[in-house]
Amino acid sequence: MKAVVVSDGKKGHVNQSLAFAELLECSPQVLEIRPLPGVWEPASRFCSRLLSPARYPRRWISWVLRNAFGTVEPVREGDIDSSERPLVISAGTTTAIPALALARRLGGRTLHILGPTFVPPHLFDVLVLPRHDLQGRIPPNVLALPVALGPVGGSALKDSLGEMRRRAELQQEPTGEFLALLIGGDSAHRKMLREPVLNEVKDIVSLARERNMQLLLTTSRRTPAEVEQALIALSEREKDSFFHCVWGRTDEYNPVPAYLKLAGTVMVTDDSVSMASEAILMGHCPLIFPLEHVGGSRKLERFHQYLYERELAKPLRADGDNRLLWEFALSLERRDRNAVYNALGLPELLHRARELLNLKVASRNGHTTGT
Repeated sequence: MKAVVVSDGKKGHVNQSLAFAELLECSPQVLEIRPLPGVWEPASRFCSRLLSPARYPRRWISWVLRNAFGTVEPVREGDIDSSERPLVISAGTTTAIPALALARRLGGRTLHILGPTFVPPHLFDVLVLPRHDLQGRIPPNVLALPVALGPVGGSALKDSLGEMRRRAELQQEPTGEFLALLIGGDSAHRKMLREPVLNEVKDIVSLARERNMQLLLTTSRRTPAEVEQALIALSEREKDSFFHCVWGRTDEYNPVPAYLKLAGTVMVTDDSVSMASEAILMGHCPLIFPLEHVGGSRKLERFHQYLYERELAKPLRADGDNRLLWEFALSLERRDRNAVYNALGLPELLHRARELLNLKVASRNGHTTGT
Protein backbone atom coordinates (compact mmCIF):
# COMPACT_ATOMS: atom_id res chain seq x y z
CA MET A 1 0.00 0.00 0.00
CA LYS A 2 1.10 3.56 -0.71
CA ALA A 3 1.61 5.97 2.18
CA VAL A 4 2.12 9.73 2.26
CA VAL A 5 4.23 10.93 5.20
CA VAL A 6 3.40 14.55 6.00
CA SER A 7 6.59 16.07 7.40
CA ASP A 8 7.20 19.20 9.46
CA GLY A 9 10.94 18.84 8.86
CA LYS A 10 11.68 17.55 12.37
CA LYS A 11 13.83 14.41 12.16
CA GLY A 12 12.25 12.76 15.19
CA HIS A 13 8.75 13.11 13.75
CA VAL A 14 9.74 12.01 10.24
CA ASN A 15 11.70 9.03 11.55
CA GLN A 16 8.78 7.75 13.60
CA SER A 17 6.41 8.19 10.65
CA LEU A 18 8.71 6.34 8.27
CA ALA A 19 9.30 3.58 10.83
CA PHE A 20 5.56 3.03 11.22
CA ALA A 21 5.11 2.99 7.44
CA GLU A 22 7.75 0.25 7.29
CA LEU A 23 6.03 -1.78 10.01
CA LEU A 24 2.75 -1.57 8.10
CA GLU A 25 4.60 -2.62 4.91
CA CYS A 26 3.70 0.63 3.14
CA SER A 27 5.72 2.37 0.44
CA PRO A 28 6.11 5.94 1.74
CA GLN A 29 6.31 9.26 -0.09
CA VAL A 30 7.34 12.28 2.00
CA LEU A 31 5.52 15.61 1.63
CA GLU A 32 7.04 18.45 3.64
CA ILE A 33 4.82 21.31 4.79
CA ARG A 34 5.44 24.69 6.35
CA PRO A 35 3.31 25.93 9.25
CA LEU A 36 1.13 29.00 9.14
CA PRO A 37 2.89 32.15 10.38
CA GLY A 38 2.44 33.50 13.88
CA VAL A 39 -0.72 32.57 15.76
CA TRP A 40 -2.55 31.20 12.70
CA GLU A 41 -1.15 27.67 12.96
CA PRO A 42 -2.26 27.05 16.59
CA ALA A 43 -5.53 28.85 15.81
CA SER A 44 -6.20 26.40 12.98
CA ARG A 45 -5.78 23.50 15.39
CA PHE A 46 -8.16 25.04 17.87
CA CYS A 47 -10.75 25.63 15.13
CA SER A 48 -10.56 21.97 14.14
CA ARG A 49 -12.74 21.27 17.17
CA LEU A 50 -15.53 23.16 15.45
CA LEU A 51 -15.18 21.68 11.96
CA SER A 52 -13.32 18.47 11.28
CA PRO A 53 -10.99 18.68 8.26
CA ALA A 54 -12.39 15.29 7.27
CA ARG A 55 -15.63 17.16 6.51
CA TYR A 56 -14.11 20.09 4.61
CA PRO A 57 -15.82 20.65 1.25
CA ARG A 58 -13.42 19.44 -1.44
CA ARG A 59 -13.15 22.92 -2.96
CA TRP A 60 -11.45 24.03 0.27
CA ILE A 61 -8.80 21.36 0.33
CA SER A 62 -6.38 22.76 -2.27
CA TRP A 63 -6.55 26.16 -0.60
CA VAL A 64 -5.78 24.62 2.80
CA LEU A 65 -2.78 22.72 1.45
CA ARG A 66 -1.36 25.36 -0.89
CA ASN A 67 -2.11 28.68 0.77
CA ALA A 68 -2.78 28.04 4.45
CA PHE A 69 0.09 25.69 5.25
CA GLY A 70 2.16 25.64 2.11
CA THR A 71 4.57 22.97 1.00
CA VAL A 72 8.16 22.90 -0.15
CA GLU A 73 6.72 22.44 -3.62
CA PRO A 74 3.07 23.46 -4.24
CA VAL A 75 0.70 20.51 -4.13
CA ARG A 76 -0.81 19.67 -7.49
CA GLU A 77 -3.13 16.88 -8.57
CA GLY A 78 -0.24 14.94 -10.14
CA ASP A 79 2.09 15.23 -7.13
CA ILE A 80 0.63 12.28 -5.28
CA ASP A 81 -0.62 9.00 -6.68
CA SER A 82 -4.10 8.71 -5.19
CA SER A 83 -5.14 5.66 -7.19
CA GLU A 84 -4.81 3.41 -4.15
CA ARG A 85 -6.25 5.92 -1.67
CA PRO A 86 -2.98 6.06 0.29
CA LEU A 87 -2.58 6.03 4.02
CA VAL A 88 -1.61 9.48 5.31
CA ILE A 89 0.89 9.29 8.19
CA SER A 90 1.89 12.27 10.31
CA ALA A 91 3.47 13.08 13.66
CA GLY A 92 3.58 15.98 16.08
CA THR A 93 1.36 19.05 16.07
CA THR A 94 2.09 21.10 12.95
CA THR A 95 1.28 18.26 10.54
CA ALA A 96 -2.09 17.31 12.04
CA ILE A 97 -4.46 19.59 10.10
CA PRO A 98 -2.62 19.29 6.74
CA ALA A 99 -2.64 15.48 7.12
CA LEU A 100 -6.37 15.41 7.79
CA ALA A 101 -7.04 17.75 4.86
CA LEU A 102 -4.83 15.70 2.55
CA ALA A 103 -6.56 12.48 3.56
CA ARG A 104 -9.90 14.11 2.76
CA ARG A 105 -8.63 15.16 -0.67
CA LEU A 106 -7.20 11.70 -1.50
CA GLY A 107 -9.98 9.68 0.09
CA GLY A 108 -7.37 8.01 2.31
CA ARG A 109 -7.13 7.12 5.98
CA THR A 110 -5.05 8.78 8.68
CA LEU A 111 -2.52 7.54 11.21
CA HIS A 112 -1.05 10.19 13.50
CA ILE A 113 1.80 9.69 15.97
CA LEU A 114 2.08 11.82 19.15
CA GLY A 115 -0.94 13.80 20.28
CA PRO A 116 -1.37 17.19 18.56
CA THR A 117 -2.43 20.09 20.78
CA PHE A 118 -6.09 21.15 20.41
CA VAL A 119 -6.86 18.52 17.73
CA PRO A 120 -9.43 15.98 19.01
CA PRO A 121 -8.22 12.34 18.86
CA HIS A 122 -11.42 11.11 17.18
CA LEU A 123 -10.59 12.97 13.96
CA PHE A 124 -7.92 10.39 13.11
CA ASP A 125 -8.55 6.80 12.09
CA VAL A 126 -5.59 5.80 14.29
CA LEU A 127 -3.76 7.88 16.87
CA VAL A 128 -0.53 6.35 18.21
CA LEU A 129 0.56 7.74 21.57
CA PRO A 130 3.45 6.88 23.92
CA ARG A 131 2.25 4.47 26.60
CA HIS A 132 3.71 6.65 29.34
CA ASP A 133 1.52 9.57 28.19
CA LEU A 134 -1.73 7.63 28.66
CA GLN A 135 -3.79 7.53 31.83
CA GLY A 136 -7.43 6.71 32.44
CA ARG A 137 -9.84 5.68 29.68
CA ILE A 138 -8.23 5.17 26.25
CA PRO A 139 -10.40 5.88 23.15
CA PRO A 140 -10.85 2.91 20.79
CA ASN A 141 -8.83 4.51 17.98
CA VAL A 142 -5.83 5.22 20.24
CA LEU A 143 -2.94 2.75 20.33
CA ALA A 144 -0.31 2.76 23.07
CA LEU A 145 3.28 2.51 21.81
CA PRO A 146 5.70 1.39 24.56
CA VAL A 147 8.86 2.85 22.95
CA ALA A 148 9.69 5.52 20.38
CA LEU A 149 10.22 4.17 16.89
CA GLY A 150 13.22 5.34 14.93
CA PRO A 151 15.74 4.54 12.19
CA VAL A 152 18.01 1.90 13.75
CA GLY A 153 18.58 -0.10 10.57
CA GLY A 154 18.49 0.33 6.82
CA SER A 155 19.97 3.49 5.34
CA ALA A 156 20.36 5.14 8.77
CA LEU A 157 22.67 2.35 9.93
CA LYS A 158 24.54 2.26 6.62
CA ASP A 159 25.13 6.03 6.67
CA SER A 160 26.17 6.03 10.33
CA LEU A 161 28.66 3.19 9.84
CA GLY A 162 29.97 4.78 6.65
CA GLU A 163 30.67 8.10 8.36
CA MET A 164 32.32 6.30 11.28
CA ARG A 165 34.64 4.41 8.93
CA ARG A 166 35.47 7.62 7.07
CA ARG A 167 36.39 9.45 10.26
CA ALA A 168 38.42 6.54 11.61
CA GLU A 169 40.02 5.97 8.19
CA LEU A 170 38.89 2.34 8.13
CA GLN A 171 38.29 0.32 4.99
CA GLN A 172 35.74 -2.00 6.63
CA GLU A 173 33.50 -2.29 9.67
CA PRO A 174 35.42 -2.11 12.98
CA THR A 175 36.06 -5.40 14.76
CA GLY A 176 36.54 -6.01 18.46
CA GLU A 177 34.48 -5.86 21.64
CA PHE A 178 32.85 -2.53 22.43
CA LEU A 179 30.77 -0.86 25.13
CA ALA A 180 28.58 2.04 23.99
CA LEU A 181 27.90 5.05 26.22
CA LEU A 182 25.11 7.35 25.03
CA ILE A 183 25.25 10.52 27.13
CA GLY A 184 22.28 12.89 26.95
CA GLY A 185 21.95 16.02 29.06
CA ASP A 186 19.65 18.54 30.68
CA SER A 187 15.95 18.45 29.85
CA ALA A 188 12.67 19.73 31.24
CA HIS A 189 12.65 16.89 33.79
CA ARG A 190 16.32 15.96 34.25
CA LYS A 191 19.51 17.78 35.25
CA MET A 192 22.93 16.31 34.50
CA LEU A 193 25.61 16.78 37.18
CA ARG A 194 29.28 16.42 36.31
CA GLU A 195 30.60 14.14 39.05
CA PRO A 196 28.10 11.24 38.94
CA VAL A 197 28.46 10.86 35.16
CA LEU A 198 32.24 11.23 35.19
CA ASN A 199 32.63 8.72 38.03
CA GLU A 200 30.48 6.15 36.23
CA VAL A 201 32.45 6.53 33.00
CA LYS A 202 35.72 6.16 34.93
CA ASP A 203 34.43 2.88 36.40
CA ILE A 204 33.46 1.69 32.91
CA VAL A 205 36.94 2.55 31.63
CA SER A 206 38.39 0.27 34.32
CA LEU A 207 35.96 -2.51 33.41
CA ALA A 208 36.74 -2.17 29.72
CA ARG A 209 40.49 -2.31 30.40
CA GLU A 210 40.10 -5.50 32.45
CA ARG A 211 38.10 -7.17 29.68
CA ASN A 212 40.20 -5.89 26.81
CA MET A 213 37.23 -3.93 25.44
CA GLN A 214 36.98 -0.39 24.07
CA LEU A 215 34.44 2.38 24.50
CA LEU A 216 32.19 4.10 21.98
CA LEU A 217 30.99 7.37 23.52
CA THR A 218 28.75 10.16 22.30
CA THR A 219 27.39 13.21 24.03
CA SER A 220 24.46 15.30 22.75
CA ARG A 221 23.70 18.93 22.08
CA ARG A 222 22.03 19.01 25.54
CA THR A 223 25.08 17.75 27.42
CA PRO A 224 26.32 20.48 29.82
CA ALA A 225 29.62 21.98 28.70
CA GLU A 226 31.41 21.07 31.94
CA VAL A 227 30.35 17.43 31.59
CA GLU A 228 31.48 17.21 27.98
CA GLN A 229 34.82 18.88 28.74
CA ALA A 230 35.45 16.43 31.59
CA LEU A 231 34.71 13.50 29.29
CA ILE A 232 36.97 14.91 26.57
CA ALA A 233 39.81 15.18 29.11
CA LEU A 234 39.20 11.62 30.31
CA SER A 235 39.17 10.25 26.76
CA GLU A 236 42.50 11.98 26.05
CA ARG A 237 44.09 10.51 29.22
CA GLU A 238 42.72 7.05 28.43
CA LYS A 239 43.18 7.00 24.66
CA ASP A 240 43.69 3.25 24.52
CA SER A 241 40.26 2.65 26.10
CA PHE A 242 38.27 4.94 23.77
CA PHE A 243 37.85 3.64 20.23
CA HIS A 244 35.53 6.40 18.97
CA CYS A 245 33.98 9.56 20.46
CA VAL A 246 31.52 12.12 19.13
CA TRP A 247 31.08 15.41 20.99
CA GLY A 248 27.46 16.29 20.30
CA ARG A 249 27.49 19.90 21.45
CA THR A 250 29.26 20.87 18.24
CA ASP A 251 29.08 17.77 16.02
CA GLU A 252 25.89 16.98 14.08
CA TYR A 253 26.97 13.44 13.14
CA ASN A 254 24.70 10.80 14.68
CA PRO A 255 26.80 7.73 15.58
CA VAL A 256 24.05 6.01 17.60
CA PRO A 257 22.95 3.48 14.91
CA ALA A 258 26.60 2.47 14.34
CA TYR A 259 27.35 2.25 18.06
CA LEU A 260 24.28 0.10 18.72
CA LYS A 261 25.27 -2.24 15.89
CA LEU A 262 28.87 -2.66 17.12
CA ALA A 263 28.45 -2.68 20.92
CA GLY A 264 27.86 -5.72 23.07
CA THR A 265 26.45 -3.64 25.94
CA VAL A 266 24.94 -0.16 26.02
CA MET A 267 24.45 2.51 28.70
CA VAL A 268 22.08 5.46 28.18
CA THR A 269 21.23 8.34 30.48
CA ASP A 270 17.62 8.46 31.63
CA ASP A 271 16.73 11.86 30.13
CA SER A 272 16.02 10.42 26.68
CA VAL A 273 13.18 8.12 25.64
CA SER A 274 14.56 7.87 22.10
CA MET A 275 18.06 6.65 23.05
CA ALA A 276 16.70 3.88 25.29
CA SER A 277 14.13 2.98 22.63
CA GLU A 278 16.72 2.74 19.86
CA ALA A 279 18.90 0.49 22.02
CA ILE A 280 15.97 -1.83 22.74
CA LEU A 281 14.91 -1.95 19.09
CA MET A 282 18.46 -3.03 18.21
CA GLY A 283 18.12 -5.98 20.59
CA HIS A 284 19.98 -4.59 23.60
CA CYS A 285 18.94 -4.59 27.24
CA PRO A 286 20.35 -1.11 27.96
CA LEU A 287 21.61 0.01 31.35
CA ILE A 288 19.86 3.25 32.32
CA PHE A 289 21.94 5.78 34.26
CA PRO A 290 19.78 8.12 36.39
CA LEU A 291 20.14 11.88 36.37
CA GLU A 292 18.81 14.33 38.94
CA HIS A 293 15.02 14.72 38.75
CA VAL A 294 13.49 18.17 38.26
CA GLY A 295 9.86 19.16 37.68
CA GLY A 296 6.74 17.28 38.64
CA SER A 297 6.09 15.14 35.56
CA ARG A 298 6.06 11.35 36.06
CA LYS A 299 6.10 10.40 32.38
CA LEU A 300 9.76 9.33 32.29
CA GLU A 301 9.30 7.32 35.47
CA ARG A 302 6.35 5.48 33.91
CA PHE A 303 8.35 4.82 30.75
CA HIS A 304 11.32 3.38 32.63
CA GLN A 305 9.14 1.36 35.01
CA TYR A 306 7.50 -0.31 32.01
CA LEU A 307 10.95 -1.26 30.69
CA TYR A 308 12.18 -2.57 34.03
CA GLU A 309 9.06 -4.63 34.74
CA ARG A 310 9.44 -6.40 31.37
CA GLU A 311 13.23 -6.72 31.69
CA LEU A 312 13.75 -4.64 28.57
CA ALA A 313 16.29 -2.49 30.44
CA LYS A 314 18.09 -2.40 33.80
CA PRO A 315 18.51 0.59 36.16
CA LEU A 316 21.93 1.73 37.32
CA ARG A 317 22.65 3.66 40.50
CA ALA A 318 24.05 7.17 40.37
CA ASP A 319 25.89 6.87 43.70
CA GLY A 320 27.04 3.27 43.95
CA ASP A 321 29.06 0.42 42.51
CA ASN A 322 27.33 -0.85 39.35
CA ARG A 323 29.92 -3.54 38.58
CA LEU A 324 27.55 -6.48 39.12
CA LEU A 325 24.96 -4.99 36.76
CA TRP A 326 27.60 -4.43 34.10
CA GLU A 327 28.79 -8.03 34.51
CA PHE A 328 25.20 -9.22 34.12
CA ALA A 329 24.62 -7.06 31.04
CA LEU A 330 27.80 -8.37 29.42
CA SER A 331 26.52 -11.92 29.80
CA LEU A 332 23.29 -11.27 27.87
CA GLU A 333 22.76 -12.21 24.26
CA ARG A 334 21.20 -9.64 21.98
CA ARG A 335 17.58 -10.26 21.01
CA ASP A 336 16.72 -10.71 17.36
CA ARG A 337 14.13 -8.48 15.69
CA ASN A 338 11.17 -10.83 16.20
CA ALA A 339 12.00 -11.32 19.88
CA VAL A 340 12.16 -7.53 20.37
CA TYR A 341 8.84 -6.95 18.62
CA ASN A 342 7.16 -9.71 20.62
CA ALA A 343 8.54 -8.33 23.89
CA LEU A 344 7.13 -4.91 23.03
CA GLY A 345 3.74 -6.26 21.92
CA LEU A 346 4.15 -4.76 18.44
CA PRO A 347 2.44 -7.63 16.56
CA GLU A 348 -0.80 -7.04 18.49
CA LEU A 349 -0.51 -3.27 18.09
CA LEU A 350 0.03 -3.56 14.33
CA HIS A 351 -2.85 -6.04 13.99
CA ARG A 352 -5.16 -3.53 15.68
CA ALA A 353 -3.83 -0.67 13.52
CA ARG A 354 -4.56 -2.65 10.34
CA GLU A 355 -8.08 -3.38 11.55
CA LEU A 356 -8.76 0.30 12.24
CA LEU A 357 -7.26 1.33 8.89
CA ASN A 358 -9.09 -1.43 7.01
CA LEU A 359 -5.83 -2.85 5.75
CA LYS A 360 -5.18 -6.55 5.17
CA VAL A 361 -4.88 -8.42 8.44
CA ALA A 362 -3.97 -12.02 9.10
CA SER A 363 -6.86 -14.18 10.28
CA ARG A 364 -6.57 -17.19 12.57
CA ASN A 365 -6.57 -19.63 9.65
CA GLY A 366 -3.65 -17.81 7.99
CA HIS A 367 -5.71 -16.05 5.30
CA THR A 368 -6.05 -12.28 5.05
CA THR A 369 -9.05 -10.03 5.26
CA GLY A 370 -9.65 -6.37 4.52
CA THR A 371 -8.89 -4.18 1.55
